[in-house]
Amino acid sequence: MKHTLIAAASVLAFAVSAPAFAQGTPAKNDMERTATWQSDEERMMYENDRERYAPFFNDDWSAYRSDDEIRSAFDAMGADDQAGVRDACERAALNPGSYGTVTNGLCGVVGETASTN
Repeated sequence: MKHTLIAAASVLAFAVSAPAFAQGTPAKNDMERTATWQSDEERMMYENDRERYAPFFNDDWSAYRSDDEIRSAFDAMGADDQAGVRDACERAALNPGSYGTVTNGLCGVVGETASTN
C-alpha cells in the first residue's frame, strides 16, 4: 500500500510539474518549427533574407503560395530583391542536393516569371 501511494504521488508530481518545465523551453522560430528544409544551407537562405522571401510563403512558413501569388509577389519586388532571389535560385540549381521541393518549386516559378519579363 505504501509503495502504491509513493508511486501515485510521484506520477502526480510529475504531471503537475511537466507543464512548468515546458514553459521554460525556448520556442523555435517559425521556420524551424513548421518547415522541413533539405539542408542547413537551404534553411539559412530563408532565415538570412526572411523579409525578402516572406511574400512567397503562407503566414507560418509551412508552404509556399500559389504560382500566381508567387509571380505577383516577385513582380512587386524591387530590382535588387529580384536579383537576390534569382542569385539564390542559381546557387540552388548548382547544388540541387542541398535544396528541397519548396525551393525548387519556388525557383521554377520565379524562373518562368523572369523569362517572361
